[in-house]
Amino acid sequence: FGKGFGEALAAAGAHVVLVDIDGAEAESTAAEIRSKGFLATGLQGDVTDEVRMAAVMAQAAAIQGGIDLVINNAGLHSDEYSQPITKMGLAKTKRLFEVNVIGTICCTLAAHTYMKGRAGASVVNISSSAAHLGGSAYGDTKLAVAGLTITFGRELAPDGIRVNAIS
Repeated sequence: FGKGFGEALAAAGAHVVLVDIDGAEAESTAAEIRSKGFLATGLQGDVTDEVRMAAVMAQAAAIQGGIDLVINNAGLHSDEYSQPITKMGLAKTKRLFEVNVIGTICCTLAAHTYMKGRAGASVVNISSSAAHLGGSAYGDTKLAVAGLTITFGRELAPDGIRVNAIS
């Protein structure tokens, strides 16, 4: 979904900053968006790395003097992660929660400072209908993202930041 979000926002006039654990992929997508005459920057970043995400958000904020929108879209999802926890085991389950849940927290906290007081500032978390089905660790992570959306909505509202989720 990240590429689609980036293309749509750039076409609407935003300077988009695409972040991916694969920096070359992020830059390739940004270059494709720029080739259409829009503004885009691609950066490497692991959403579970607090220090790196703080640097990424600082760099993104420097581009436009702040951050207006964060879409927490990074996530692990494949047949490998759409299994019962008993089949996946602890190591894969931990990695899934690190990326899908802790990554959402990490990115939101890293962007918070640069979003405070900006008119229309918004965080959009990508949840999933799987959150309401049960039966997979993936769905459990997306249920956690839905819960984080409510929590961050309350915590960030005094700073003028809306927080919503798409399932």
